[in-house]
Amino acid sequence: MKPKYAAKPVNDRISTYWFKPMDKRVPLIMIKPEDLPRELITDLSSYRDSIVETAILHWPIHSLLPFGRFLQVIRPVGDRQTEQHALLTEHNIFDVPFDDFHDARKFALIH
Repeated sequence: MKPKYAAKPVNDRISTYWFKPMDKRVPLIMIKPEDLPRELITDLSSYRDSIVETAILHWPIHSLLPFGRFLQVIRPVGDRQTEQHALLTEHNIFDVPFDDFHDARKFALIH
């Protein structure tokens, strides 16, 4: 997801932030300001070229867009590690270190 823009109501207080998914089949995700880190709200322009991880919480039947929550910032766009992390996260692949078969005997059926 990339931070897209903020929706401003009449009183100039931002009521919703919209995040644009990397997958074009998924619509913008609306996130309320109280669910975002303060540094992202105060300096949104520095996060425009960042990838952030969000989750869809609910999608009301009367709404064109889903409501979500912010999980973490994975930045910057174009960085090899960032892109790798984003792809693994998008496809629910957990990248955890494997410690040289140290505990492999615990899981073996025959010792």
